[in-house]
Amino acid sequence: MLENSSKKLKNRKWWLILALPAWVYGVFLTVEVAVSLAVGALIKIGVPLNSANPVIFNTVLSVVVYILSLIVVIGVPFLVKKRRTTLSNLGVNDWPTFLEIFISPFAFVAYFLLTMITMSIASGVFSVDMQQKQAIPFSQSMLATQWQFIMAFVVLVVLAPIVEELLYRGYLYGKLRNSFSIWLSIIITSIAFGAAHLWVGPDSPLQWAVAVDTFTLSLVMCATREYTGAIWVPIMMHMAKNGIAFYFLFINTGAINRIDIIIYIYVKEKNMRMTQLFTRTLKQAPAGEVARNAQLLIRAGYVHKTMAGVYSFLPLGLRVLENIKQIVREEMDKVNSQELVMSTLQRKELWQETGRWSDELVDVWFKSKLQDGTDIGFGWTHEEPIVDLLRNYLKSYKDLPISVYQFQNKLRNELRAKSGIMRGREFVMKDMYSIHDSKESLDSYYNSVIEAYKRCYDRFGIGDETYVTFASGGAFTKFSHEFQTICDAGEDYIYLHRGKNIAVNEEVLDEAIKELGVDRSELEKVKTAEVGNIFNFGTQKSEEMKLVFTDAEGKERYAYMGSYGIGITRVMGVIVEKFADDKGLVWPENIAPFKVHIVAIGEKGQELAGKFYDELANSGVDALLDDRDERPGVKFADAELMGLPWRITIGDRAIDGDGLFELTERATGETRKMDYQQLMDFCLSR
Repeated sequence: MLENSSKKLKNRKWWLILALPAWVYGVFLTVEVAVSLAVGALIKIGVPLNSANPVIFNTVLSVVVYILSLIVVIGVPFLVKKRRTTLSNLGVNDWPTFLEIFISPFAFVAYFLLTMITMSIASGVFSVDMQQKQAIPFSQSMLATQWQFIMAFVVLVVLAPIVEELLYRGYLYGKLRNSFSIWLSIIITSIAFGAAHLWVGPDSPLQWAVAVDTFTLSLVMCATREYTGAIWVPIMMHMAKNGIAFYFLFINTGAINRIDIIIYIYVKEKNMRMTQLFTRTLKQAPAGEVARNAQLLIRAGYVHKTMAGVYSFLPLGLRVLENIKQIVREEMDKVNSQELVMSTLQRKELWQETGRWSDELVDVWFKSKLQDGTDIGFGWTHEEPIVDLLRNYLKSYKDLPISVYQFQNKLRNELRAKSGIMRGREFVMKDMYSIHDSKESLDSYYNSVIEAYKRCYDRFGIGDETYVTFASGGAFTKFSHEFQTICDAGEDYIYLHRGKNIAVNEEVLDEAIKELGVDRSELEKVKTAEVGNIFNFGTQKSEEMKLVFTDAEGKERYAYMGSYGIGITRVMGVIVEKFADDKGLVWPENIAPFKVHIVAIGEKGQELAGKFYDELANSGVDALLDDRDERPGVKFADAELMGLPWRITIGDRAIDGDGLFELTERATGETRKMDYQQLMDFCLSR
């Protein structure tokens, strides 16, 4: 008995001899990194620490690191002993077993699958942006030496998982399980773990996407802690996750463009080098192209003109379209609409139900015949097809309300097509349709869509000059609403009362001002372009096409319907017309194909610009690198023409000189100088 106790005591001594140096060294490294990050944060918020005498400053920092390390090294064991916390309480009473090693990869797979579910819930129910760019506390450029690289690896991949697991799955979960049920302990621990990853620094937004991911990871790790009685599986999972992230963030930086959360990886690089980009700039637009928006888009390599009113969108142009669509998609999802895609080919019989197959009533049809002689039309709108679709799915009032939307290429045989992509014969449109059981339900939803559209235009960068405008409601209602933005290239005129924020289309002016109670002399006539419209159909469409449902009393009733449209390509053309200058395009940041245009000049400039570009790509910042073998003047002219929001010039002269590089804002032309890290911090904040 005494012999066994003696062996255990000897083993414990050997354990202490091995653990104490690792503990002291680990605490020192962790405190050193924490102090460095704290100093960086203080400098960023304006504390002038970097202006202090470097010798005195570094000496003070060293003293602070040593004092804090000493406090942690001595204080933590004291608190553990005082609180009667044992290794068993922390889940490290024994070495990892074969079972724990065996189940670790399966637990990681379970985390991967569960994250898919939590991400969908967070995005769909709580509108969390799961594509949010993750802010990291330090960048690759800060790891200038091999020592710093090793230190970062030890802290992030080894020490951080051990310390966090001891704290959360060890101490916190262990204490909670003494008083609460399994599920409550798991939820509380996971919420605390996720919340701890919300904040990175004063210049970074709250990291909701990361918090969702770490919350999910904690759910699985707590479950394994409960099952095995130890924290070895959580430690191995945590190390694996951080190790994979470290590899892509700091070793193979070109492999991916971002890791917001380890499973949310895009292998396809979003950034681009101009030597690889499928496009070219032109000095002159094609002869016969009269619209300014199309001239600039063709010259800058965004679109290719196929024929009058028909354009192909090249990679740059497609990126702009997709950015516009994504903004619209997010806002439509917020009003609980669901995305679908309907067919372009449409049946003649469907349109005959409303009389709109007639060329006399609708003069923009493209029509054709199938080989069996069946008449078909190419969709110029989708009101009739959506009603036909809903007739097959709507049965009861319990099915309502319904709202669906799509992004669809529309085809219209316009007589004149001289407005570029603002008014083409083929264009992309977002059309949304809602079905309701009452006028009150439709009116409420209609108003919520107006607010959603306002948010869209704000995010496009044209919200300040876009107005909800009273227009003709046609056969369906007295008034509809258009969204008109002030634009010299527009085709409409509206009468505007800026003080009361009232806008009226010219065609309904007399009738509208009577109803609104304003005097015509108070209104300002301005030229505008329509960028959206919405219609309250009431039951008109339902009555024409027999769209009915059974109410709570078992009676058959006609459904109420609203239609809501935004011309995606039209919005793109209007933005070009509104913001372009004599040098070229000027894109608002939210819809630009890339946020940053890096111009590399000289041999050293090419090398450093490539490094800067790789680091931006790794951090999820959309960047275009001009790595062509061209004269600086050509590169600058193309950068102005292409219109990306920010241009960064990295050249030999700055590298050999003061180390300050130029950052130029395209919209204002203002230039400021920054060093490498300042530029990186600026780009990461966009």
